[in-house]
Amino acid sequence: MMNKSPVLSMPPIPWKRGFDDGVSGANLCPYDPMTIDSWAWSSGYVEGSAAVRNAASLMAQKRGGRDHAKSTS
Repeated sequence: MMNKSPVLSMPPIPWKRGFDDGVSGANLCPYDPMTIDSWAWSSGYVEGSAAVRNAASLMAQKRGGRDHAKSTS
């Protein structure tokens, strides 16, 4: 008999709020710990903060300042 793994669906509203918080740098999750909403917020936060770092790195590379890109990561 095969055991099926549970499938979780990422709630879009907490994810988007996490993404926006990651972009802005606000890092306090508004959801109760260990909930699907806090998981979605955390996932969005990681993606949002990565988008900021990647944008800063690309801008530094375009200016020719690779050292600046390393110092912001």
